[in-house]
Amino acid sequence: MKYFRFSFVPEEMVIPTIIFNSPYKANATIYKKGVYDGLKSLSAVTYFNYNKEIQVFSEKDYEELKESDKMFARKFASDISETLMNKLDKEHGVI
Repeated sequence: MKYFRFSFVPEEMVIPTIIFNSPYKANATIYKKGVYDGLKSLSAVTYFNYNKEIQVFSEKDYEELKESDKMFARKFASDISETLMNKLDKEHGVI
């Protein structure tokens, strides 16, 4: 973990590094030969919307995130996503 001490956005690299160095690595990506509908189709554990840039989730995305089978999501920003984050925290018993 010392490697990540001075790295840029280590929180976005630590989890994938652990997963891809574990017995779960075979299930960590979703790839269908000849089918590619963007980066989000390759991630089995993180939910995100990536068109021209990564979408910042807001309260309007609550149901979409809930219905996702992903363990993680990105991108959240405190000024845009605060209501959504509070709603998710409340649902999971954090607040």
